[in-house]
Amino acid sequence: MEVRVITWQDRNVLKVPSGAVFISGEDCSLFEASSGVARRRTVKLGHQSDREMDILEGVEKGGRVGLHPSPEPKDGPRITVRE
Repeated sequence: MEVRVITWQDRNVLKVPSGAVFISGEDCSLFEASSGVARRRTVKLGHQSDREMDILEGVEKGGRVGLHPSPEPKDGPRITVRE
């Protein structure tokens, strides 16, 4: 049995995989899928772990985010959303 320690708890938290968030200068960003195009969104982070990050500002619940953007991410590339 694997045992984990609860490090934080909140009922109304928006979480994304840590692989979706990247740092550029002092900003934290991610790419959100919008009409088949990846749009860069600057986000404000809350709690963070090696697997997930809380998003306090910048995107809304229900959106789709890209994972593991390129080393030089740019706004606006065409994307294919996978279910």
